[in-house]
Amino acid sequence: ALTNANLQFSIGGYVSPNGAEVQTTSNLAAAWQTGSVLTVGTNALQFSTPVNPQGPPAFYKVRTTQP
Repeated sequence: ALTNANLQFSIGGYVSPNGAEVQTTSNLAAAWQTGSVLTVGTNALQFSTPVNPQGPPAFYKVRTTQP
């Protein structure tokens, strides 16, 4: 969801006990950078980041955090 210029989403399903990391890039041909590391709790993981409509595109992916 995009709310008040913030992209927000939940991460559900199986999540490793090590947590998950949200990676981002503005160019799909470039390297991905870790933007946030989320730890496992009793609730679904929540991610939120500001979005600049005038800025470059942003792509996100979620992956399991490595031990």
